[in-house]
Amino acid sequence: MSDLDVSDLLRNLSDDYSNNRVSFSEYRLQRRIILRSLDEEYNQVYFEEDSEKYHEADIDKDDAGDEVALVQELEK
Repeated sequence: MSDLDVSDLLRNLSDDYSNNRVSFSEYRLQRRIILRSLDEEYNQVYFEEDSEKYHEADIDKDDAGDEVALVQELEK
């Protein structure tokens, strides 16, 4: 994914959140996925799913499954 693609994704996500088209938790989840994919591609920093600690107050448990689906969609 090019830096322009990432920029467009973040800009669109920010716009969606600003216009109340996505919830705060969905915004944070998608932003995290985009930034982690950027880290993995350019900085070669890899994140293990098993070692992540989700804070229940921050992210719903259903969002963990959504994160996998979004990562797969972004990788296409």
